[in-house]
Amino acid sequence: MIDISLAPPFLPALEAEAITHYRRTYHNFRLGKSQGAKGETNQFHVEPDLPAVDEELLEQETFFSLSGSITKVMDAITGYRISYSRFRQGFHRGAKGEISAVTHFMTAAHAKFMPVGQRANLIRTTAEAKAAGDIDTPVTKLHVHFGCGRLGMGLLSPAMAKSGRPVILIDGPFGDYEALVKEGHKTVNFYVNGEPTLTDVTLITSEADLPDDLYKPGLKLFICSTDPALQRKAVDACDTLTTSLGPVMHKVVMPHFDVDKSPGDRTYIYGCENDHGMVEELGEKLEGKAEVVTCMVDRICTGREVTGNDIKVSAEPHLGEVVILQPPVAAPLPAFAGDNVMVPMTYGEANYFCRRKITMVNGMHTTLAFITLCREESGDHPGDHKLLTCKDAPQDVQDSIWHWAVARLLLILWEHDHEIIRHAHGLTTDDEVCEKLIAYARSSLKRFDTVEDTTGRVLAGGVANRWNTRLKVALNYLDSQPRPGQMEARLLKMSGVKYTDVVSSVKTLVEDSHRFVGTAPVSQP
Repeated sequence: MIDISLAPPFLPALEAEAITHYRRTYHNFRLGKSQGAKGETNQFHVEPDLPAVDEELLEQETFFSLSGSITKVMDAITGYRISYSRFRQGFHRGAKGEISAVTHFMTAAHAKFMPVGQRANLIRTTAEAKAAGDIDTPVTKLHVHFGCGRLGMGLLSPAMAKSGRPVILIDGPFGDYEALVKEGHKTVNFYVNGEPTLTDVTLITSEADLPDDLYKPGLKLFICSTDPALQRKAVDACDTLTTSLGPVMHKVVMPHFDVDKSPGDRTYIYGCENDHGMVEELGEKLEGKAEVVTCMVDRICTGREVTGNDIKVSAEPHLGEVVILQPPVAAPLPAFAGDNVMVPMTYGEANYFCRRKITMVNGMHTTLAFITLCREESGDHPGDHKLLTCKDAPQDVQDSIWHWAVARLLLILWEHDHEIIRHAHGLTTDDEVCEKLIAYARSSLKRFDTVEDTTGRVLAGGVANRWNTRLKVALNYLDSQPRPGQMEARLLKMSGVKYTDVVSSVKTLVEDSHRFVGTAPVSQP
């Protein structure tokens, strides 16, 4: 194989011996050499990744959702598109060799998340739906939910209550649930912020307590037991199952699905977890045994208290969101109902809802942390401070915060085909899209006013990581766009800000906060 001088790769993840070998063999293939043929180059697959971080620390961040494969792909695509835009404008970064490296790395699977790919999928899916006519979504006969912690009950119990379907909750008799069993309660009641959700729920602690008819209308059971035989009876009877278990999800769920089943007989497992990668891995492990679907969940739930037979969960006033990410056609959906439960029609819409949350909610959380540090620290050490929010900030800082929120809205518009956004919300005009996005930004900022947090907690996943992936990316995007497009200009006008002010606020914070990069936040107790 001839030696070819290669430009430095665009992504750090591509700077590896195996990838360099792949790039060279691909060049040979393009030059007509016998080695580096199509079959050989396809044997090597590259997946983008973020810098290594402590995942236990990532779990601590209130608004953070661990990345699944789709999020990683979108991060890579956004980086590629920004660099390509800069390359077309003549910047030295994003040179031809770097762009070439990324185009070799990208596959058709990645391309479908580009705006043009999202639009094509929407057109095709809509046409197929029209041709097929109305598809009836089966109603779940029995829904089982594993994990009655703060998130499970604070976000999901209201949705289950509104559905009116037969429901079985499962959790172990640990912590404050131990008293429920020891005190011999027959029923329990669930509350969120003082409002009842699931009430008169029958407490089950043994197989003898289990009713014969698990499909009876209005059935509400709470199996507070780790007995595998008891749990298995409920699992075998259900057609939909949700989890809110965190790191123990695989350990709890997998033993109940140990037999291969035909597609029509498989249970649909909906993973309502922050770690989407963990849910995707479960789907791989249970292939042929169950169908696993990822859900995006978003609500801050701060506490759980058991008093007598009342289980009271504290949560932020915001109702949160549950987005069921592309369940199979005609699959029974979980026993969820409510305006905050969404089932996107296409992967473009599903991806939009996820990216909107990560870009705005997680991104602004990080922005507030760096604004706080820049105000509180004169040096370069990121101390631990109470997070500054809009309600406590002076007017000039409030203006800067809003500029940052608008910058993130512009990024959301740029990442997604506008027709995807319209279709996702059932809108018809550009003004409606802008109004919807602006309202989402304002509601996101109000959420931060309701929960106290600290910079150390927000940046626990790594100051440099957060600065690069959530702060600097916004400036990179703005640098690649010398002027706003028509839709972006409309959003700016409706937001009441000037593009130059948005760019100035973003650039100022990125440059001022760069002094903290490469240092660690104060450790959390």
